[in-house]
Amino acid sequence: MKKLHSNWFWGALIGVLLVISLVASYFTLRQAANVGVAYVYQDGVLLRGIDLSAVSAPYEFTVDGAHGQNTIRVEPNRICVVAADCPDKTCVHQGWIANSLLPAVCLPNKLVIRISGAGGAAYDAVTR
Repeated sequence: MKKLHSNWFWGALIGVLLVISLVASYFTLRQAANVGVAYVYQDGVLLRGIDLSAVSAPYEFTVDGAHGQNTIRVEPNRICVVAADCPDKTCVHQGWIANSLLPAVCLPNKLVIRISGAGGAAYDAVTR
């Protein structure tokens, strides 16, 4: 009988933890889905601020960097680097960004595209 109670306890504990993690994921992703303003920086200097929720038609623009150009495509509620002259093209392979969880970065051209949430809150991290 003792084994039956311990199995019930562990099953209930796992169920409660699963529910808590699902609720936390829901609120985190819901907050991240609020599209706000995309800020395009090069070498720490703000080049443009683009309100992604106000974009009605897709367009592209280029940014010149130390290792060539980055072509940035803007569509309603999302933005990405579609072409780059840098050697590794990591920024191109990253694809579309539409929330404040992860910026698009081209290290050789010192380009950063960061989205600030609609409420002005952006996720950030500090490392030592």
